[in-house]
Amino acid sequence: MSTKRIRQITETIFGREPFVYTVGQERFLPINGQKQSRTIIEIIETETCYKIYIGNKEKVQEWNDIAKSDRINVQYFID
Repeated sequence: MSTKRIRQITETIFGREPFVYTVGQERFLPINGQKQSRTIIEIIETETCYKIYIGNKEKVQEWNDIAKSDRINVQYFID
């Protein structure tokens, strides 16, 4: 695993538009029956997947796990 900070991951699925997850990106997600704004705070690499954390001003929580595969493209922050 890399110690670099992940900026973006792109998941490509054949025949569909790719799913792009970028740190700082705002998403409108269904929460308690309403679409609410959440921001991608961090993407962390583990041995088996990439964990995406979202949050608002009150809290941060794990939102999604993307399995590692050859369909994933990772971009890192440049220091």
